[in-house]
Amino acid sequence: MPDPRLLGPIVTTNTPRELAMPKTLEDWRKWRLFVRRRILTAAGLSPMPARTPLYPQIFRRLERDGYSIETVAIESLPGFWLYGNLYQPLPLPEVRQPGVLIAHGHWASGRLTDTDEASFVACGIAMARAGWTAFAYDMVGYTDTTLVSHQFALDAEEALWEISLFGLQTWNSLRALDFLLSLPHVDPARIGMTGASGGGTQTMVLAAIDDRLKVSAPCVMVSHTMQGGCLCENAPGLRIDFSNLDIAAAHAPNPQILVGATGDWTKDTLTVEGPSIARIYALYRRPESFRYRLLDYGHNFNEASRREVYTFMAEQFGSNAIPTDLPFPKEREEDMRAPQWARTRGMAETEIKGALRHRAVQMLEEAVRFAFKDREALHDRYFSLWQHVLAIDSPKDVDIVWEIKETESEIGGQRLQVVFGYEGRQERLEAILMEPYLHGGVWGAILVDGTAGTIGDDPFLLMLLKLGLRVLRPKRLTLNTEEERQRYEDYSRDFFCTYNRTLLQERLKDLRASIGFMKRLGVEHLVVIGREGAGLEALLMAPFVTILIADVQHAETEQPAFWKTSDRFLPGIMRLGGTVLPLALAASRPVYLYNVGDRFCAPEHFDELTKAYGSRLHWTRTEPSHVEIVNWIAQNLRFQLETG
Repeated sequence: MPDPRLLGPIVTTNTPRELAMPKTLEDWRKWRLFVRRRILTAAGLSPMPARTPLYPQIFRRLERDGYSIETVAIESLPGFWLYGNLYQPLPLPEVRQPGVLIAHGHWASGRLTDTDEASFVACGIAMARAGWTAFAYDMVGYTDTTLVSHQFALDAEEALWEISLFGLQTWNSLRALDFLLSLPHVDPARIGMTGASGGGTQTMVLAAIDDRLKVSAPCVMVSHTMQGGCLCENAPGLRIDFSNLDIAAAHAPNPQILVGATGDWTKDTLTVEGPSIARIYALYRRPESFRYRLLDYGHNFNEASRREVYTFMAEQFGSNAIPTDLPFPKEREEDMRAPQWARTRGMAETEIKGALRHRAVQMLEEAVRFAFKDREALHDRYFSLWQHVLAIDSPKDVDIVWEIKETESEIGGQRLQVVFGYEGRQERLEAILMEPYLHGGVWGAILVDGTAGTIGDDPFLLMLLKLGLRVLRPKRLTLNTEEERQRYEDYSRDFFCTYNRTLLQERLKDLRASIGFMKRLGVEHLVVIGREGAGLEALLMAPFVTILIADVQHAETEQPAFWKTSDRFLPGIMRLGGTVLPLALAASRPVYLYNVGDRFCAPEHFDELTKAYGSRLHWTRTEPSHVEIVNWIAQNLRFQLETG
């Protein structure tokens, strides 16, 4: 039976997508939380890092009729300066007024773009004249924020750490919002954001992950046929299970307007994107909070598009004054930029990557400490990270369907050939299920190995059967043709990892489905055994099992080089410390590791895990016999039964 995952085209940024349409509001809320957590994980922001002081600095101030423009720098990360222009009413209002973030797209002049096609300067001035405060900030590599280029973090190793241009820009958006909210005359209940093109991406992303943002206005970006063509919009893992439609809809029920254009990829706003997202607002009974418009222009942030944004935001803010684009004096570009000495200070790309790695390592150290001291805190802060790095447990993947193909009676039990999978998905897994004649029903085992996708007889199955275990041996996803191998050879092409699971993630999803299948059969306690190349798959799934046995084949799981091969590539795995975090999350269960090498993980992490596990962790540098493994399982089965 051919696996549909190995057939057909690879998903890319231009693959038509649909919005997940939930049956109930509760279903949508679960999906919305999933979307938010996936975005944060892909951005390297799960769990959310600590905010350091911004140390805002003002370099230049221009005072004009009814408004001022200041050139501002904030330290979004220690040693990384983000620049922008702060537009404020003059004089400042006596009562708090709305505040708006402005994100520019890939126009060459960035935040200083001021043409008939697009003007972020005009937007800031119009809002300030209406009494609002607006902060237009740089994308990475634009205008003044140029020590780090817009081609930041291209290497595969950065993906292993979840270091990306998308992540850095998303963090900058969060810090820009922190800055805007720190201003005493800005009303935290009336905060909005708008942007066009790539700035529209930044707008919908921030609106999806931060509830402080009340009104969202992404322009010429939300599309069912194009998800974003730049590195800054395509972090690994970001859109595996959803698209920009879901990201934009995640802002519901908060107010939002989409502005599309007939001359770009948003041309279907009135017929596809708008009506789809409107159905989510209808679930909340808030249809009036969503609006969508299509204007007859090319790709733009022109006066007509801005007018739609102004009107909608003014309505939602309850503002008596509506921003209006009136003539304003053209400023010299240099008068709106930071001085040269400021643009060249701070960390360059290599140092930023090092700082982000260090931040990830610090979080891992915290997780390992929690494994020994506070397992509840460990689960609360890190379980979601583990799930989303592995790309498992989509809310869609709940119901398991299966079919029995063949049944044979054997000594000690029945041998069933079964096919199962998630309802609503095409792929189905083949497996052998061994059912002992006498069993309690609630104990089972899954045997997964790296042999060439076969599910033939195995003496080890019978040994497990004699323990009274219901034993499942699923067929492992295997690449048998050159075409299939090429599919997973080059993960750098067409932002593959943004939209598709890697080979290892597909295998992990299969193992998760196998666990779900056994649970569906009534198995409550699972022994999972990974061997012959599949030991790491079993180990990465440790938090879901009762007893784990894994052949780790002398793996060096905290070394990035180990995870760079096409069959092991897993974006974000270094955030988990390789296998350290899965082991930490499973620290209350018996674990047997064999073929453990000297560099399995950092000695200090292994020491902490040993303390957390106590006698429940058994490891050896050699390969045990089947009898030794079965005896260890039997011993721990008895212990589990005696202790409940």
